Order: sequence, then C-alpha cells, then structure tokens
Amino acid sequence: MKKERKSSMDSNELQSKFTEYIDQLKNQSVNIKRNEIINSLKELISILEVVYAKEGIKIEYLKSDEIRDLENNDASEDDFLESCIVYVENVKNIVSKYLMHKL
Repeated sequence: MKKERKSSMDSNELQSKFTEYIDQLKNQSVNIKRNEIINSLKELISILEVVYAKEGIKIEYLKSDEIRDLENNDASEDDFLESCIVYVENVKNIVSKYLMHKL
C-alpha cells in the first residue's frame, strides 16, 4: 500500500487521496496497520532530519532496545506499543530541540 505525495496537490486532492488511503488501510491486517504506523513515524523523523540538516542542527536520538522487538515477525502488541512510544518520544525530543534552537 503506497501513500501518494505531491507537493502541488491542492487541499481537496490531498484530502481525497488521504481518504482513499485510509479506506484501503481499514481492510488490511493488524500487522500491516502496525507497519504503516511505524513507517509513518520513521518518515516523520526523516522529514525532520532533512529540515535539521538544512538548519545545521544536530539530532540526538533517544535509544531503546524496544525497537529491535519489532524485527521479530511475531512481535506482540506490547512490543508494538513500546516501539511506538520510543518513536513518539524521539519526535517530541527532536521537535522540542528545534523549537529551543529557534526561540
């Protein structure tokens, strides 16, 4: 399942593509939905990395072994949630560092 992104999309087209993506996602397995969430978080971090590189800001990541639990094909719901928390906390840390740099 691929999310389409175009910088020239107007808001109606973007909303339409997003609705289509969500409709497709609803029919997928829990494992695919988990992967989509983790990939979206990774994608957000990658976007922030590009912005920070242009601004000359060094990113320091919060590390946790919980991320490795997802490499296991039979990762539990707890493993997934713990990994999500690690990624979300990293995003929070990265964004707050950017705001502190800019203020």
